[in-house]
Amino acid sequence: MVRVHAGAHDAPRDYPGLAHFLEHLLFLGSRGYSAEEGLMAFVQGCGGQLNASTRERYTDFFFQLPAGQLEPALHRLLDMLAHPLLDPAAQLREREVLQAEFQARARDVETLCDAALGTAFDPSHPFAGFHAGNRDTLPVEQPAFQQALVGYHRRFYHSGQIELLITGPQSHAQLQRLAELADGMLAAGCPVTRDAPPLRCSRDAWLRLHIGGAEPRLNLLFSLEHMPEHSQAALDVLSFAVTSQAQHGFARRLRDAGLCHSVRLRTPYWFAGQGVVVVELSLTEQGLGERAAIVEAVLDWLRYCSGESYWQLCHGEYRRVRQRSLQGADPLAKLRHWVEPL
Repeated sequence: MVRVHAGAHDAPRDYPGLAHFLEHLLFLGSRGYSAEEGLMAFVQGCGGQLNASTRERYTDFFFQLPAGQLEPALHRLLDMLAHPLLDPAAQLREREVLQAEFQARARDVETLCDAALGTAFDPSHPFAGFHAGNRDTLPVEQPAFQQALVGYHRRFYHSGQIELLITGPQSHAQLQRLAELADGMLAAGCPVTRDAPPLRCSRDAWLRLHIGGAEPRLNLLFSLEHMPEHSQAALDVLSFAVTSQAQHGFARRLRDAGLCHSVRLRTPYWFAGQGVVVVELSLTEQGLGERAAIVEAVLDWLRYCSGESYWQLCHGEYRRVRQRSLQGADPLAKLRHWVEPL
């Protein structure tokens, strides 16, 4: 697994979607391997699996395959990260793929809800912006766009911005040797410092979004700033607690009262001590008419969670559940767990 510490919010404002577009282009041939010989064809030919994901502030590339094929696959991954071809004809074809993805995401309920929530923030903050690429935002025919594409790659795709994680049945020395391939194949560089503008959110703003055919849901957004480093770990515990089906748990209480089907906590944005946290409730017809009571119940539960005794009680169970899930996890799932610093 490779994590590049740059994502959609780091792309030039003039070209929304450029970071995601580059993620796609990297699979379409590199200096050492054509697209037919590259990582995707190689991993699929071994019966393995691979994918990539561009998030707000990072981009992940990951694959899993038979252990004996790890080294040639890693060579292909590093070569495509370091030396992509960025062929103009391939760019035109791949832009149509992003156009199709954009149209599909434009019908996705969670995407539409997050876009609506973004309107509650100051427009200068990236969370309030538009970051999905399509035909209109990716003018591949223009020299200025090509300069921006190459510039983004040069700025972020180097050793100072990239983490590489490897797991396998090989010895520690063998895995260490494979990891050190990155030093020779990636351009050297220093970490890029990026500051985010203040996360100003309209207080007590209410938004209503009508999506035909979607089940009713209530999203409560919390804007966090100047948070200490351990806050993300605490949010993971809180997410575990809010979804717990324990007899006296919060989600169970609302469900037994006939107010909602499910509750979950999402973090659509987190960077540099800033966060956007959403408590999402899937409402019943009864709950739709008692939204004010549900909001008060959520706030009351959060006040209860702030007590030391609750955390001591919850954290033990949280650790046991997380450890059990890791014991049965496949190698790729373990890498996704280990890439998070906390």
